[in-house]
Amino acid sequence: MKINKQKLKQIILEELTMLENENDQTKLRTKAMSTSQRQQTVRDRIKGQGDEFTTNEQGLVDQLETFISNLASEPGVDLVQHRPFLQRILALLQKQIQGTPQQPEQGAQE
Repeated sequence: MKINKQKLKQIILEELTMLENENDQTKLRTKAMSTSQRQQTVRDRIKGQGDEFTTNEQGLVDQLETFISNLASEPGVDLVQHRPFLQRILALLQKQIQGTPQQPEQGAQE
């Protein structure tokens, strides 16, 4: 089977795009979940967290999860409609945090 040059370029581009999307942690995908699936996913995620995830960080993550959950529960709010905005926020958050040099921990902060 022969593949012409244009088809080969298209295949390579599609594969590269798929790889980029798989590695992009800020990419939000449409994914329906039942309450029990969501609870199990959270339990599994919590069990798999390493030693680098401090109790202070756990508290921050819990506050963020609570905020997003409460926001999604508000009447008339549909987070899926705001997916591009949420993706920009996640990308900015990742860029800011990963670009910041680590500083020594100074105890609990509010």
